[in-house]
Amino acid sequence: MYGKQTETAIAALACLAEAYDGGKTRLSAAHIAKKRMLQPPSVAKSLTTLSQAKLVQGIPGPGGGYWLAKHPSEITLYDAFVLFER
Repeated sequence: MYGKQTETAIAALACLAEAYDGGKTRLSAAHIAKKRMLQPPSVAKSLTTLSQAKLVQGIPGPGGGYWLAKHPSEITLYDAFVLFER
């Protein structure tokens, strides 16, 4: 169906969508990985790609983290799929 990296990206997007509040709440890659029972390096890699595609935004360091760059209703599974599936 989907590759592992695509599944990880979709899980990360879903986790960020659950916490969506316009960017006030920021989640770390480690938090997302723990919540979705995923490997932190895989989540971090997915979030980097999602950030480059402007689906998520992030700030490094203490108090940083990731959030959706737009409302969850504006992001589709296809948005993630095309980034990770060839």
